Amino acid sequence: MQDVSDLRVYQHSMKLLDDINLFLDKLPKKDYDLFHQLLRAARSIPALLAEGFAKKSSQRDFRNFVIMAMGSSDEVITHLRIAKASQSLIEEYKSVSKQLNSLAQKLSS
Repeated sequence: MQDVSDLRVYQHSMKLLDDINLFLDKLPKKDYDLFHQLLRAARSIPALLAEGFAKKSSQRDFRNFVIMAMGSSDEVITHLRIAKASQSLIEEYKSVSKQLNSLAQKLSS
């Protein structure tokens, strides 16, 4: 693997940012805080993967960033539930969380 963009979970989380932006465009202006928390958490998933990939001096180091990205993915799921987002978008982020969990397990061995 040459670049973080070779990771399927990275590609998936980047693609979902477009879906998040479309969802956020429909969010009422009164939900300003939720808007920013959701956007920050969604952006942090690929950002953490990129940072961990770049800084990895060991699999353990990279795994720590993957685990933080899992936390961000689960945070996105919670914010989407609060905002009453479509179940399909929630399921996409559940899939990202599963992919991250699988990657973390591979990095443990």
